Amino acid sequence: PASKAGGGGGSVKVGGTKPGASKEQLIKAGADFARKKVGENLGKYELIKDDNLNDVPQFAMSELKLGKVLGRGGFGVVNEIMGITIKDDLASSKSPEMADDGGDESRAFIAKHCLREGGDARYAIKYLSDEIKADPAQFIQGIMDMNIETNFLAAIEHPNIIKQRAYASGDPFDPGYFIVLDRLYDTLEDDEVS
Repeated sequence: PASKAGGGGGSVKVGGTKPGASKEQLIKAGADFARKKVGENLGKYELIKDDNLNDVPQFAMSELKLGKVLGRGGFGVVNEIMGITIKDDLASSKSPEMADDGGDESRAFIAKHCLREGGDARYAIKYLSDEIKADPAQFIQGIMDMNIETNFLAAIEHPNIIKQRAYASGDPFDPGYFIVLDRLYDTLEDDEVS
């Protein structure tokens, strides 16, 4: 039987949950559902390869010092990153792919250069808002969007597309998942004015 994880404007059937399932059970079932759907959808694109993320460093949230909120969207929140402290325990638990590709050097480079001259943040972090994580139906859609964005940004390099620098270590379908991007200082509106 399937339960409906609901909120807002609709409902999502989450297979394997029983009526009266807790939010935690619905979130876990939702993460499993999202994992399956993302795999099916990404498989349709030749651009997306299994090894695209191998060259992208991973960080734990505990390694990042967040600054001010830069913006909020439909699912996510973006903060600037004001510091990165590399922890040895994460480096030793890296995936074999990350160990092979120089992940330690990439992590160290990002940590060393996370602030520009003058102290401005070079990077920003995007993660799901607490409101989205609290609603199983919205969580499913949000975590699917974050994972698809992660995979596309890892596969695309273009001067007009924001650069992904890192992503969360651990399960990419965990409610605490995040991506690290270049922090933007100019907007399209700013460019149009100048």
